[in-house]
Amino acid sequence: MTYEHLSYEMGFRNVEGSSGYAVISGTLTVTIKGQSVVRAGTLAYTFANRDGVWKIEAQAWGRTS
Repeated sequence: MTYEHLSYEMGFRNVEGSSGYAVISGTLTVTIKGQSVVRAGTLAYTFANRDGVWKIEAQAWGRTS
């Protein structure tokens, strides 16, 4: 891979107590062996507040096209 770019737009988020999540729509563009590949998808993150510090617990990418 010689190039990677993610353009994104905030979808929705929710926080309840010490847990939260965010869903982000995005377009991932990569170049592999000189050929560009573009994929639309959704990024999802889960967060947890541990001792007053928010940290990412998990991340997932799902293609929508």
